[in-house]
Amino acid sequence: TKYNGSGCLIHGLGTVADSFIAMKYLFNQGDMFGFEFGQLISALRSDYKGYEDLRDFLLTRPPKFGNNDREADDETVELQKKVSSIVNSKKNSFGKNFAADWSTPSTNMLYGYWTGATPNGRLARQRLSYGIDPEVDSGKKGLLGRIASQAKLDYALMTGGSAVALSINPDPLKD
Repeated sequence: TKYNGSGCLIHGLGTVADSFIAMKYLFNQGDMFGFEFGQLISALRSDYKGYEDLRDFLLTRPPKFGNNDREADDETVELQKKVSSIVNSKKNSFGKNFAADWSTPSTNMLYGYWTGATPNGRLARQRLSYGIDPEVDSGKKGLLGRIASQAKLDYALMTGGSAVALSINPDPLKD
């Protein structure tokens, strides 16, 4: 064959990065808010039932990717680089490199359905973040904050491509 490329769809960059950040934040600062790191496993197993305060803490307190926040963006960039490098280094049956594909065309919903609760406060069976997007509702600094965070990613390593889903709420623009 002329082309022997193989891609590997990678799902949930924002979900996983925010989960790592949430775990660090809970470990380092949770006790100041009355939470113990050890509660997290039970909360995840119960889909946060009985742990609604912990879930609220994880959803609102730790920094999140998509807000041009250095700590969150650095964690996300490191994750994206490591995963992309691993995928890109693997060979297919023709001896060609796999391509790290961060486009996740709607399969983020399918795989999210089969994924349990995550440490960032996401409930079980909810969609994973799309492509290289932050988690829905995690962006507090608007479209420019989101774009600034995404601009820090290493696009050269996304050899299979990447995708974002940008939308603007028309309500504030009516007048």
